[in-house]
Amino acid sequence: MDLDSLFQSRQTVSRSSKNEAQLYQEQIRELIKEPVKNQALTAVPYMWTDRYRQLSYLAVIILKEELNRYGIEKLDHINWISDRGSNFIKCFNLNSIDPIFCFVHRIHNALTMTFINKKIDSYFNDDSMDDIPDNLGHEEFLGDELLTLGAKRVLLTINYSKTLVRYVKLSNLSELIVQLDTNGTTTLKQSVVTRWLSLFVCAESIYCNFDAILLVLETRRATRYVNDLTKYNLIDLLLLLAPLNAALHAIQTDQTPSLHLVIPFYQKLLDDDSTYSKLVSSAKKKYPSIFQSSFVADYLLNESSGVRFFRQRIRTKLIEMLTFDDRHYMAMCLHPALREMDGVSNKLKDD
Repeated sequence: MDLDSLFQSRQTVSRSSKNEAQLYQEQIRELIKEPVKNQALTAVPYMWTDRYRQLSYLAVIILKEELNRYGIEKLDHINWISDRGSNFIKCFNLNSIDPIFCFVHRIHNALTMTFINKKIDSYFNDDSMDDIPDNLGHEEFLGDELLTLGAKRVLLTINYSKTLVRYVKLSNLSELIVQLDTNGTTTLKQSVVTRWLSLFVCAESIYCNFDAILLVLETRRATRYVNDLTKYNLIDLLLLLAPLNAALHAIQTDQTPSLHLVIPFYQKLLDDDSTYSKLVSSAKKKYPSIFQSSFVADYLLNESSGVRFFRQRIRTKLIEMLTFDDRHYMAMCLHPALREMDGVSNKLKDD
């Protein structure tokens, strides 16, 4: 066998790859020609990492050069969806671009203002936020509002949950917890540094593993990590985050457009937080395994002061911080299932 005929040379492989790339570029150019002409193409910039050199890049010049290959001469010829990172906002302002800001990042910022009242300017970078502070619940005021004992308890539950999971991870107790529980338990989940909504997953994992955790901590004489943490405390936190978690799971899709879902889910969030009964009903519908057990159902008959405080505060911050432009409403109107635009005022429909 002639090995030269079996294994192609480096030059042949390189030439073949280049030809394939050019072929696909031509196909993409043809595919997006009509959307670009009608300003119906949407792009999402993101950072990329050179794993070999351990460097991260985000260069607008590179973006411009790449877009030119596909017949897009200017950045403002297409729609942009982005977070509120200062680098992106600077670029958009210089190029007179009005981007659509990511709904998930907006919700994240609204929760930041809800729980820690952190001021966010127009160039705030969502991905550079410090970790959720460890002193939650130790102040008397949250912004201009006096913290009730119930509200402090919710904030302390966040702290206790973080501390507990951190201890379990550092002590390598996760596998032991899984072995001791016979109810199909899973390992504890840590909250992601810059994502408030990951707290739902964190609190849920603690709640579902609570008995096994207590058993393991007793063997280690470390029950101090749960002395001030109860299942009821966790239910309060889960109840507040449940509608937000469910909404963003539905909106964060990789394969299908979801811009048309933003307005309906925003309206749903405001409606869920408008009354306690609606909040409970929504949580039971989305997470029946947690909220429809007899243990939880009895507890949910009355709203705790902490849930009331943050339910109202979340709704207020959503109204204050989230704004939408015509493209959100147009996407909703163009979708067959949402074209009636239920819940949208007649004035907005007419406009």
